[in-house]
Amino acid sequence: PDLKLSNQTRYSQNGRESIVTTPGTNAASYDPATGLLTRSRQANKRDTDILSNQTNVTGDFATGSIKHDVAGGLELTRETAYSPAFTSTAEAPIPIQSPHPNGTPTATPFRSNAYTDATTKTAAVYAFDTLKFSEHWQANLSARAENYQTNYLSVATTLVPTTAEAKDTLFSWKTGLVYKPVTVGSIYIAYDNSMTPPGTDFTLSTVAGNQNNPSTEPQKTISSELGVKWEFFRGKLITTAALFKTVNDNTVFTDPILGAIPTGKQTVQGLELGATGKITDDWLVIGSFSYLDSKIDNGITSGNNLAGASLPLIPTYSGNLWTSYQLPNQLIIGGGSQYFGGAKRRDASISNAPRDLPSYWLFNALVAYPLTRHVNIRLNVNNVFDEKYVQSYNNNGARFSPGAPRSYLVSADFKY
Repeated sequence: PDLKLSNQTRYSQNGRESIVTTPGTNAASYDPATGLLTRSRQANKRDTDILSNQTNVTGDFATGSIKHDVAGGLELTRETAYSPAFTSTAEAPIPIQSPHPNGTPTATPFRSNAYTDATTKTAAVYAFDTLKFSEHWQANLSARAENYQTNYLSVATTLVPTTAEAKDTLFSWKTGLVYKPVTVGSIYIAYDNSMTPPGTDFTLSTVAGNQNNPSTEPQKTISSELGVKWEFFRGKLITTAALFKTVNDNTVFTDPILGAIPTGKQTVQGLELGATGKITDDWLVIGSFSYLDSKIDNGITSGNNLAGASLPLIPTYSGNLWTSYQLPNQLIIGGGSQYFGGAKRRDASISNAPRDLPSYWLFNALVAYPLTRHVNIRLNVNNVFDEKYVQSYNNNGARFSPGAPRSYLVSADFKY
């Protein structure tokens, strides 16, 4: 009765196709004299298949006064990915101030002879154990050993094939200790590692220093966290706080401004605060705040030593607050805000004028009403004030992705 054995076999097939029109990615793409911007029409396609089988054992037992809740098993997976290549086509230049987003494309990308075909086979064993020493103390231990092999075929437009293979055995683990001084509160500390090997995205490369080169060491991530979780008002309000530090080593990091940074090291540490609960039976509040201190510990690219620079696109401060209230007539009104504190490169010695992401506030609103016992309708308005903001940038700063404008969503729930 205390032991359970299960086996699951799963097969999935996914296909993705897209055609996009992109602006040019260098300074020559834009002519200031005429205000015209060049464009290209590009296509992408990928077909993936995944076959997996997992045997899992769970159980609980005791060794003396220590109670154990254990799980372990064997996982076998075979994944394939096929991606044909397309030749992009040039589109007529457009005025940058009036880009005609609904204009009819003049050409369509066409299939070339090139394609890639990759297969990854994985065999892994794992074990988890939750040890309960008393009503106040418990520990969590887990480990996973994984052997993988990726075979990669890349055929050029000239039909010349290139093959590559990556294989290794990886070991990852996680430990944690929880102390519950009272029933409604707990304090925990956790420490774990993980690895990202070459070929994770079904791609291998023969370029030296590339993250997907089979001879490149797996990216190693070490995370540590100290936190607390506390309940108030008989569980109606749950609060959390955590200090954490994450270190990525052996990274081949692509900087949005400066390009690839081989064999780098990065550190992000910070604080997260959160609260979720009901002030009254009708008043719900959800909020969170985070402080992130990011740093490139080492990494050189394009003649720039990035040691000491902050990571791009990561805000120092960010947070959100949401609240909703149900009126006596069952009408629910709600609203909230999201804050992005901006992301700034903190090293002025980096050349090429690093781009910063400015800070912004977004406000959202909600109205919901139960028409009947079985039907609820809801109206969400996102970005109420139609704030214009930059979400990210890439291509050495030549492109940026604008944030979503004001939008409306009407939805209905049916219960039966």
